[in-house]
Formats: sequence, structure tokens, C-alpha cells
Amino acid sequence: METPTSPSASVTGLSPIRASSRADAVYAALRDAIVGGRLEPGARLSESGLGAELGVSRTPVREALRRLSEIDLVEVEVSRQYRVSPVDPGRLSSVYVVFAELVGLAARLARPRLTPSDLEQIRTEGGHLIHELAPVPEGGPRPGFGTHVVDLVLDRLQDDVVAEAIARYRPQVVRALNLTAHRIVPDALAQWAGGILAALDDEGGELLGASIRAYAVQLGNIVTGLLREDPAPA
Repeated sequence: METPTSPSASVTGLSPIRASSRADAVYAALRDAIVGGRLEPGARLSESGLGAELGVSRTPVREALRRLSEIDLVEVEVSRQYRVSPVDPGRLSSVYVVFAELVGLAARLARPRLTPSDLEQIRTEGGHLIHELAPVPEGGPRPGFGTHVVDLVLDRLQDDVVAEAIARYRPQVVRALNLTAHRIVPDALAQWAGGILAALDDEGGELLGASIRAYAVQLGNIVTGLLREDPAPA
């Protein structure tokens, strides 16, 4: 039976795990570190090193790395070596297309359950984007208007199949957005954000679904274009 390894000096900013479900907690910690950019594309990952840093045995780390490989955030190499998956703009372009279809469907299904408070929040944040009131700091994460809309939609969505499919691709989408956020000009998304705001009054959800899909497609075109110009480290 494995025992937790002793904590060592942190190299990735991860904190020791203190959750009852260690495997899930390790998975969440590593996923967030990769998506947030603290673990960069191409970074080597050691079961023993991560276990020491998180204060857990190698078993939950191994399980977490396996799960992360299933959503294309981690690559498993020969001799069971791991590294953070590089960002492939070509593959990412396809991921964005699928993601756009899924969030568009989710928005259409969830629109009847969006509350007046939800709609007001979307209008306020969309207005900020359109008027460039929320610039993105150099190297900082972009929570983003689109991210907030998707969060609200998922909160109201009552379809586990669609939600699980979105969860499969969303980490890749958000990681790519975080890598390029400081180079995205708000003007480039203003037209599509305006389309979302205009569609909010359609209670049936068809217009909202189409407008959110268009926003995600445009964002994907911008992000993948930036990554082709200046690829993330591999």
C-alpha cells in the first residue's frame, strides 16, 4: 500500500490536497494548473514530484493524469512518462467548432430557464465588452464575457448529456483563451457580443443559441489565428 510522499518545495504553485476524494481533488488541481497556464504546454510531469507537492501518494496522481489524457490536456509517452499536451492550432480549430455547436445547443435549451437576474447580468457584462471597459492585463487570465454566459447557461441547463460533452472540450478551449487573452482586442468580439444581447429577448432560445454559437466560432478563429502566429511553447 502506498503512503503519501513528503511535501517538497513547490515548483508549480500547487497546494497540498486536503480533500476526502484525493483522486478527484488531484485531478481538479492539475486541470486548473494546466488550463490556467501554471503548467505550460510541454512541461514534464512526474508522478512522484506531483505527489510530493500535493501531499498525496502516486496512485491518485496517476489516476488524475490518466483522466487528463482523456481530455487531451496531458500526453502519455513511452515508459509512462507524462507531459502537458502542446497546443495544436489545427486540432484546436476543430475543437472550437464542436464546442461552438454544443454551447449553442445548450443556450437554446437553457434559455427558457434563464432568470431576469441572469439576463441582466449578461446584458451588463456584454455592455462592458462592447464598450471596452474591461481590458485584459498582460499575461492575465480572461474570465471573459463568453465564459460567464456559458457558466450561466450550464447552471440552468437540465441536460446531462450536453453538459458532459461541453465539459469534455471546455478545458482545451479555456486554456487556449488564457494563452492568448492579452492579445485579443475587445473590438474583435463586440459585434458578436452585440448579437448575443439582441437575442436575449427571444424566449424560445433559437436566436440565443445561434448567436452564442457564432460568438464561439469567431473567438475560436481569433484564438487559433493568434496561436498560429505565435505558437505556445511545446
